Amino acid sequence: MFKMVEMFWVKKIFLGVFRKMKNFGNFVKMSGLSESNSLSKSSGLLDSSNSSDSNSLPESSNLPESLAPKLFSAGRLALADSGFAESKILASKPFGVSAGRLALAKSSFLKSSSTESIFAESIFAKSSFAKISPLRFCLIATFCALFALLSFAPLTLHAKSSIISPLPLPTQKILDIDDKQCNESCLKKLYNQGLIFSFLAKFNQTTNDKKLLGYYADALAQLNGAIGREPSDSSHFKLALIIPKQLVGRYSVSVANTILAYLIARGIDFELEVFDCVDESVANLESSYNQVIQKNFDFVIAMLSHQGVQNLISYGNVLYPTYIPTINKERILQNIDEGEIPANLYFGGISYQQQIQLLMPIIKDSSVVEYADDSQIGSYLSELFASYNPKIIRKKAMNNQDASHFNKMLNVEERYLENNVLMLNTAASKTGLILSQLEYAENPPKIFLSTQINFNPVILQLASPKSRENLFVVSSIDATNQSLIEYAMLLNSDLRYDWVSYATSVGTEFGLWMSDRSTKRYFKESIKDRQVEYQNQLYTTKGANFVLVK
Repeated sequence: MFKMVEMFWVKKIFLGVFRKMKNFGNFVKMSGLSESNSLSKSSGLLDSSNSSDSNSLPESSNLPESLAPKLFSAGRLALADSGFAESKILASKPFGVSAGRLALAKSSFLKSSSTESIFAESIFAKSSFAKISPLRFCLIATFCALFALLSFAPLTLHAKSSIISPLPLPTQKILDIDDKQCNESCLKKLYNQGLIFSFLAKFNQTTNDKKLLGYYADALAQLNGAIGREPSDSSHFKLALIIPKQLVGRYSVSVANTILAYLIARGIDFELEVFDCVDESVANLESSYNQVIQKNFDFVIAMLSHQGVQNLISYGNVLYPTYIPTINKERILQNIDEGEIPANLYFGGISYQQQIQLLMPIIKDSSVVEYADDSQIGSYLSELFASYNPKIIRKKAMNNQDASHFNKMLNVEERYLENNVLMLNTAASKTGLILSQLEYAENPPKIFLSTQINFNPVILQLASPKSRENLFVVSSIDATNQSLIEYAMLLNSDLRYDWVSYATSVGTEFGLWMSDRSTKRYFKESIKDRQVEYQNQLYTTKGANFVLVK
């Protein structure tokens, strides 16, 4: 059966090619290329014995440019039949074959050297082309076409596509089969009677009643098998990220990538959803947190400033374990009493207070020059440093222009800097510029000190090893799982130098541990009184690295 089909297609292709050959012969006759024209001797494609015909085509022929050279694929035969019938030579323009394509052209019509070079490289050079049998050429073209068709057939038959299914994941819904209305008082009664399904079916998700929202969260927890919000044995972990994108800018992407990197590295089934609260107003925070409650997440990470945390506390309905990676609890206690902080609120910010305490024994009774900047963190560090009553003899705020042209200030600053301690409460870019220019000072400081803000590779790039020989920086970032660090790097998250990313990973692990107490830990930090406790360590620089001071 296969042989019959194969012979049928061979015959069909052969007849198709022959018909094309015949049609082209008619085209050549109609175009005035047959009978009266033959190859000129100067073409170089035929021997001189075949080119002595008196009807050779002159160089000044008026052949239209539209007929000069045409290309035909290997499956189409471009031979003029009239030339073989009478003069036994091609009556049309000379033929050349290059890279499986037939080129119809005559060197007398095209004067460019490129056309002549194509002919010179032709497989059928000289008169060998004129002697080939049309039938043989037709068979060769047919078999080539069949070979190509059969060669690629398996690729087509065995092709497979991988397309992600557009079907949504299954969801759980509770239908309300009772058409009676149920107000807030009715809902509370249903919940207190233990009628969880009726309560969930009747619950109105637009309600702002904090007690009802709490009931709703607990009802969902019971429905999912986590009665009383006890840790679940399931590896499925649901995490919500609340972030004011308008305020945090680039951190909105960086923090989300950090969480993804950690969860991917753990190889667990998880769900992450980002809630943009736009800003840190009480109304927007309340709206975002209510959405979290309605969707019943296991853990919440909120990227908030000092003011944002205060607004979240005033909201007063923090029902889920909520982690703030950007603020240390010590800063909140400056304005709020311990008893006012919700029991489910945890803090992961580093302690600048503890870091400065680590630097004070180095300063001792030395005179100190302090450079700070006008940023929020710069101002906070300057106030915190002043609370330890160091012997400050010079305090100056540094803007970008001051740091870039610090060499112009050296004449004045050297009088204070000579053999004293320089405390750098400036951003890493400014610190690097200042250090690079202090290298040329005749009377430099004896030592440079800073906190976490200058544990940054930017300094290694801007300042030479010599200019930072006496630089000492405190950092809370500790070594962690190498695979996790590499996953984070793939997602443009830095767990070696970016303390916000590091603190976010610590918080993500804490949330996973609360959901599953058997979770293997990647981080050494512990949590005491709802605050992550970091191990602060002193670093200096060596070459292109920060190295631990032992």
